[in-house]
Amino acid sequence: MKYNGFYDQDHMRMYLRRSVIRLGDEPIFIMEVERVRNKAGKRVLKLVYRILGELRDRRVTVKSKRINFEPVSLGFINYHDGFRDNCVIASRIPSRMWKIGLSQNNLNLTVCAGQRKHNTHVEIMIQSRELGQTIKNNYPSYAEALYRIEGPGELYSTVAFHRHFAIQKRHKTITLLYYKFNIPVGMIKNRRPELRRPFEFLKEHLEGAI
Repeated sequence: MKYNGFYDQDHMRMYLRRSVIRLGDEPIFIMEVERVRNKAGKRVLKLVYRILGELRDRRVTVKSKRINFEPVSLGFINYHDGFRDNCVIASRIPSRMWKIGLSQNNLNLTVCAGQRKHNTHVEIMIQSRELGQTIKNNYPSYAEALYRIEGPGELYSTVAFHRHFAIQKRHKTITLLYYKFNIPVGMIKNRRPELRRPFEFLKEHLEGAI
């Protein structure tokens, strides 16, 4: 989706600076909007950006057809908290904002079912590789996620295998989580997920996720 309603550099800067959009399919964080001279000596506007998770500044002309302003897709974010695999749920705050992209002001992070708190911060997550993986829908397979949490120990760990589904080990039980509910929607039995009766309407969605 192209947006051509910018009046000038200041207007573009106000709408885009420090927000996440995409360049093609790659999520990027806009650092600045600058005016520079091209090889012909003409002044042009460029976006100074970083690929999520990287520290290198890159530049692209604001007229590039690769710039994509469509809202990014969110859901479970996989991350490692220093002790175990963990998840947090990313959503967009449902209020009208003047920023076009995803920003600190409209990104909301909440805990998964079975957790009381998380140790992630919006100002860190907004530029993280982990958020980039969520936006790109890059998740481990169900089999890989199960393997990662089946290790010894009783401390819980949580791994998402889909934007909307995750599995969580708590003590010796492995539960199935869905991002919209604050209770488990099922259990893992014989290494296969089984939905609880009230959540059987998720069966088709779950089958498509595995």
